[in-house]
Amino acid sequence: MNRPNTNSLFARPAAFLAVIIGVGTALYVASQTVTPPANAAKQEKTMIGQPAPAFSLPDQNDKTVKLADYKGKWVVLAFYPADMTGGCTMQNRSYTEHNAEFAAKNAVAFTVSTQDSASKREFCTRDSLTHTLLSDVGGKVAKSYDALMDNTTYANRWTYYIKPDGTIAYIDKAVSVGKAATDSLALLDKLAKEDKAK
Repeated sequence: MNRPNTNSLFARPAAFLAVIIGVGTALYVASQTVTPPANAAKQEKTMIGQPAPAFSLPDQNDKTVKLADYKGKWVVLAFYPADMTGGCTMQNRSYTEHNAEFAAKNAVAFTVSTQDSASKREFCTRDSLTHTLLSDVGGKVAKSYDALMDNTTYANRWTYYIKPDGTIAYIDKAVSVGKAATDSLALLDKLAKEDKAK
């Protein structure tokens, strides 16, 4: 009589299940990997040193904020996907916590998403946010900065650093939400130093 092969995965259900789960996980992760467009790096490079697209957007109190009003200052424009979601909450809390520190660097910081100003007010009330949040309904401004997610109305979590002369100095596409503002403050120091050295 032939004895079953006890070393077979099929004879060891737990091992067989582990292999199936491992393969399934790998396939899922692969499916979630976003491959940037072939010209993404080129697009970003061409924006650096170019005039930042003008914008005029309402804040959480429906007060109009215009980029042109901040010429002569560094502007941190931090796009994020959606109000009152996990990572976006951490990112916005960071900017509120450190908001007062930007003035000492001749800078202002704005966070912006495509939800309306009523959503921004609710977000501010819920999470005690006091910095300026901008409403880009329809994503027109996000699109002008190439920050709109493909085939959606949501912005990518990308932060733009605009020099006092109105040109784009740097684009951060790897934002760490928990320390978004402290990273911005450190980067402003670096960018200002590099700008003075030119």
